[in-house]
Amino acid sequence: MFGPVRLTTRTDILTAVPFLLGFIPSDSVVAILLDDKRVLAGARLDADADTDSLAPIVDLAVREHATAAILAVITDHERAGHAIGLTEYLTGQFTDAGIDTRHVLYAPALTAGATWIDVHTLDNGTLTDPANSAAATAFAVNGQVTATSRADLQARYRRATPVDMTGALAAANADNDRFITDTLADLFATVREHRPVTDRLAGAVNVLAAVPATRDAMLAAALIDPRAAAEAFTRIAAVSTTEARAHTLTLAGLFAHAAGHGAAAQCAYTAAEAHATATGTDNPTLLELARTAIDRALTPENITAMLRTATANTADRFGVELPD
Repeated sequence: MFGPVRLTTRTDILTAVPFLLGFIPSDSVVAILLDDKRVLAGARLDADADTDSLAPIVDLAVREHATAAILAVITDHERAGHAIGLTEYLTGQFTDAGIDTRHVLYAPALTAGATWIDVHTLDNGTLTDPANSAAATAFAVNGQVTATSRADLQARYRRATPVDMTGALAAANADNDRFITDTLADLFATVREHRPVTDRLAGAVNVLAAVPATRDAMLAAALIDPRAAAEAFTRIAAVSTTEARAHTLTLAGLFAHAAGHGAAAQCAYTAAEAHATATGTDNPTLLELARTAIDRALTPENITAMLRTATANTADRFGVELPD
C-alpha cells in the first residue's frame, strides 16, 4: 500500500500516475485501486492489449479487497478508442465484483499543458507538471526514483563490462564456507547501510548467484530493505558474468517487486529472459516463479511473505544475522 498522498482533483490523480507506477507511461491503460480513500495499488497494461490481459488486474482488485477504482487512458487520439473500450470492459468486471469505478480519465500524455477529459462526464482540464505535484514530493521524500519512460527503466538493466572474478574465485576456492558467510554478511550490511556496491562484493555475489542454496540465502536482503536490495542488485546485474547474469537480474526483479516497483521488476525479468535466450541457456527456475508472481499481480506484501518463508533457515545454515 502506498503512503498518504492527497489526490483531491482529477488533475492530482493523473499527475500521481508516474509515481504510482515508477515511470511516466505512454500508450497505456492504468488502474488505480482504492480502499475507500487509500491507494492500494497501481497497475498498467498496453493500450492495445486484449481483454484477456485485464484478468490479473481484476484478480488483484478482488484479492486486495478494493472498494473502488480510477481508470486512466494515456495514448494518442488514434489509439484512444480501443483503450477506452478496455476501460469499459474493466468497469463491467469491477461492477460484477462490487467495485465502484469512480472516474475514467483520458489524456494524450502526462505532460504539463496536456488536456484531460473525464470520459463519463466530459469534464476537462489542463495537466500541471507531474514533477511539481504533491505526489512527486511525497515519493521523493520516501526515496523513490521515477523513470522518465519505460525505455529509461529498461536501460537500467543493460549490461556493462563484467566484473573481474579473479579475487572472488580465489577466495571461494581457499575456504568456501567462510567465503559464503563473509559475502552474505557484506551484502546484507551493504543493503542495511545503503553502501555503494564494491567490485569485490559484485564478484562474490556472482559466484553465489548460480548456486540455488546461496542464491536463495541472498533473497533475505529484501527483508532488510527491498528498495536498497533492488538498487544493489541492479548494479550487480550490470557487471555480472555470462553465467550469473540471468540469476542476478532475477534477484533484482524480485527485490523491485517487493519494493512495490512492478514495472522495474518486469523490465528486469525481460532482460533476464533475453540474456538466457542469447546465451542458449534455460531460464532459471526462480525466474519462472518470479514471472508467474508478477503476471498474477501478487502484491509486494505477498512477495515479502514468500521471501521470508524461503529464507527462514538462512541464518542457522550460514551464520548470518537477519531481521525479525
